[in-house]
Amino acid sequence: MCKSRTLGNEKQYSLVLILDRSGSMRRGTPAKIDVATKAVARFAVAAEGLGINVAIVDFIDNEARLAKPFSVESRHLQATLLDTSCGGGTPLADAISLGNQLVETQRDEPLIITMTDG
Repeated sequence: MCKSRTLGNEKQYSLVLILDRSGSMRRGTPAKIDVATKAVARFAVAAEGLGINVAIVDFIDNEARLAKPFSVESRHLQATLLDTSCGGGTPLADAISLGNQLVETQRDEPLIITMTDG
């Protein structure tokens, strides 16, 4: 049985970035949420520049939610992505589950990256 392989730089990827907006992200100087939102926004724009489909899930006030679907370019949502609102607990499992549901709707190679303080 022969298997063909596709090199990593020849594959199409769908990436879900998960951003922790729980209450603990307010801590630190600078606040962890400030650093994380900027990192997620920059990473999303850079990944899309490489042809990677990007969706963003965040969790705030004990709820995971879709912050940016695959169909919208990150550069159009900069104000939303850079919002530093945070609060509540850390429903990380719910956020990962939502991210998994999103990548399952795509035919590309799935990737999920989480930005959290734990």
